[in-house]
Amino acid sequence: MKPEKWLMNTLMNTESVIRRILSVFFPDRCPYCKTIITPPDTECSECRKNLYSYHHSVLLPCGVICTAAFYYDINNSARRALLDMKFRGAKFNARSLGKALANAVSAQFSDVSADVITCTPMSRDRLKARGFNQAELLARELSNELDIPFDNLLGRKNGARIQHDLSYEERLNNKDLRFYIPDQHKVEGKSIILVDDIVTSGMTMSGCCTLLNSAGAESVNCACVLTAGSYNKTIEIKHSE
Repeated sequence: MKPEKWLMNTLMNTESVIRRILSVFFPDRCPYCKTIITPPDTECSECRKNLYSYHHSVLLPCGVICTAAFYYDINNSARRALLDMKFRGAKFNARSLGKALANAVSAQFSDVSADVITCTPMSRDRLKARGFNQAELLARELSNELDIPFDNLLGRKNGARIQHDLSYEERLNNKDLRFYIPDQHKVEGKSIILVDDIVTSGMTMSGCCTLLNSAGAESVNCACVLTAGSYNKTIEIKHSE
């Protein structure tokens, strides 16, 4: 076993033991219905029945298909779980949402293969204010599920307008996304899976995808947990077996 893989497994096992101990005093709850659950469960058995039965895809403005685990207007419990993680610090929810994302990606592509998984970036100011990048949490969970390495291939300069503070029209016209690639050699010739938490206008994901392709990526496939798909009439609903 490679040293880095051994280290990752050791850290995950240690974290699992710690979580079991903490759960006695601070029990985990299902991200979707808030029922108390016990490690290593990441959701309750009832919610798990429907968690991996649905996925769909949308066409991004850049012309790339983005695979999504849930549809914003249908999967209300998944929407709440994601928003709790994003705005209320419920980082535990990334485990279950990451598994659902892995299921959607595996169902979309019969043979999932990539050199690296990456995520849409946050500026340093935004990262400092929130304390974490929710897209990175999800991408790392997807990395664990698919056994594909994760790396931060993209950066974002301070001063960019925050997409979720803008109207749909403003998002489409916002060209000042300020993305950049810190190390182009990590991108050149690589097959990449790009992850975001939610796709609304698709401009953030499209900007990142276009930048990666222009830097020499062999291919870029996109995936997200939720899509607010009313903006895009090319949505293709799929049900995995």
